[in-house]
Amino acid sequence: MSILQKSIAIFSIGCAIIVAIALLGTADVLGYHAFQSGVPGALALSSKGLAAAFFLALPLAQYRAAHVSVDIVANLMPRSVQRACSVIALLGACIVFGVIAWQAVELVAKSYRFSESAQGILPFALWPFKVTVLIGAIGSVVIALAQICQREHT
Repeated sequence: MSILQKSIAIFSIGCAIIVAIALLGTADVLGYHAFQSGVPGALALSSKGLAAAFFLALPLAQYRAAHVSVDIVANLMPRSVQRACSVIALLGACIVFGVIAWQAVELVAKSYRFSESAQGILPFALWPFKVTVLIGAIGSVVIALAQICQREHT
C-alpha cells in the first residue's frame, strides 16, 4: 500500500467520523423536537469526533501540499530559493508534527492507563480519540520526510 493510499484510508476514517457527527447532530435535534430529549452525550462525542477528523485529515493534506502558503511571495522568488524554502518548510513540518506526535505518545498512554473518560450523561473512553492525534501527526511526519527525499533527488 502506497503512502497516498494509506493517507486516503486514514482520511476516509475521518470522513466517516464527520458523517457520524452529522447523523448524531440530526438525531439530537430530532430527539429534542419529537421527545423533548436529545441524544445523551451528543455534544461531547461531536467535539471529540471533530478533533479526531481534523487530525486524521492531516496526512493527506501534507501529501497534497494543501497547507496554507503564501504563493504570491513564493512565485516571485528564483527557482533555487523556492526549492530551498520548500525544504525548510518541510523540515518545519517535520519538527511541528514530530513534537505533536512525541507529546501525544504520553498523552495517549496516560489516558489509557488511567481509563480517562468523558464526564457527563454518557461516559466514554477518551484515549481512542487521542490516538487519532498520534496517527495524524506520525503520518504527516512520514509524508514530509518522503517529500524532502523527493526534493533532494530532483
